[in-house]
Amino acid sequence: MIHYYKNGQIASESYLGKYGNTLSWNGFDRNGNKTIESVTTEIDSDAKNLNEFFDSPAETKFKRYNRLYKCSGKLGSCYLYKEGKRVNGKKNGIWTTYYANGEIKKEKEY
Repeated sequence: MIHYYKNGQIASESYLGKYGNTLSWNGFDRNGNKTIESVTTEIDSDAKNLNEFFDSPAETKFKRYNRLYKCSGKLGSCYLYKEGKRVNGKKNGIWTTYYANGEIKKEKEY
């Protein structure tokens, strides 16, 4: 699935699984630079059967690995700014923030 800005640039690209779950997602700014990359690493559920699984999405856990990018006019390029895991949209585990040169700025655990 692809969404576009009014200027024709791609705003986001999503790849969906058989049941409509997002398996990967990339977001872009109006200049075509990637701003976010998200990959679903695990879809888990406590449902006891398929009917419960399909009828109760609240029981489903989505684990995704995210990479956030920043663009620097000074450098003339974009770089990995932050990365880490999310579980149902909330930060989980260690998130790493980077300087533009790729060195680690800080790590924080959630």
